[in-house]
Amino acid sequence: MRFVSGIETYINPRIRSALGYANYARGTVELNRVYFKREGLREKLLQTFVHEVAHHIAHEFLAHKGHGKPWRETMLILGYKPERLGNLKVDKKG
Repeated sequence: MRFVSGIETYINPRIRSALGYANYARGTVELNRVYFKREGLREKLLQTFVHEVAHHIAHEFLAHKGHGKPWRETMLILGYKPERLGNLKVDKKG
C-alpha cells in the first residue's frame, strides 16, 4: 500500500511491541498488525503513520535519525505533537 510517494507502507506481523517502524534502507513504514485487530487503537494508527513518515522526511532532507530537533520540527510542520508513542503489550496470538 503506498500512502506517500516513494514510501511503501506495510502491516508487519513480526512487530511485537513497537507501534511502527521507519525502515530507511527499504523506504518503508511498517505498522503493527494489532492496530487492525483491537478496538480503540485505530485512532492512534494515523498518528503512528505520521510519526514514522516524519522520520523518513527528517532522514531524507536533514540527514537525521531519531527523535531529535529535526524530527520534532517535522512533526510540528505536519501538524502533530512531537512525542514518542510508546509500545503495545501484545500476546503471542496478537
